[in-house]
Amino acid sequence: MASMKENSIQQFVDSIDFNRDDWKYSDLLEALQSQLGETPGVDIEYGKDAMLLEGETEAREVEFVSKVSVVFTDTDDKFKKIVIDVDKRFK
Repeated sequence: MASMKENSIQQFVDSIDFNRDDWKYSDLLEALQSQLGETPGVDIEYGKDAMLLEGETEAREVEFVSKVSVVFTDTDDKFKKIVIDVDKRFK
């Protein structure tokens, strides 16, 4: 069963649209810090894919956020790491 902190982190990260260009790592870290009352460890994992549009002759490389990992102190004072899969392109 997930703790309140874990649910809070999951909901917050799910609310971010990583496909937009206006999100910032520093804003993400600051918001999580204010929610948790501590500075969490945050790791952003990127993925790459190739895309070929109709009418084009060359493929274009596309980079996207694949996963977000957050390390924090849970309510039982133990470190916890959650990995949130944010790449929902094929789901």
